Amino acid sequence: MESSEFFKQHNSQQETNFHNLNWGGLSVNKLLSQVVSVGLVIYFFIFPIAVRRSKSLQQWVDQWTIPVPSVGHALLFFVATVGVLWIQEPKKWELWEAAIVLVFFLIILAFKFQDQPDGK
Repeated sequence: MESSEFFKQHNSQQETNFHNLNWGGLSVNKLLSQVVSVGLVIYFFIFPIAVRRSKSLQQWVDQWTIPVPSVGHALLFFVATVGVLWIQEPKKWELWEAAIVLVFFLIILAFKFQDQPDGK
């Protein structure tokens, strides 16, 4: 299926998707990437500290069963980010996305088994 004229004109890859849209020099993809990056830094480095220091936040996290990353997860995130920054390939951010997904998988896996020493 061919993209409409709107997407051919405003999409950097002339595809029918939102994240590659450009308006007047503003790239939706770049904006989303920056917002997600800030969110990840908050989740991995600020959120765990805040949860440990605030009883009400801890209760909220428990009520909504939100997995909180450990120091090891934050370290993995940091190593993946620094490692990807050293790569000199234009598609290096695809590798970073895969690494982040793996770290989130490990967070969820650890969360599932944290209160179940026998793995059941």
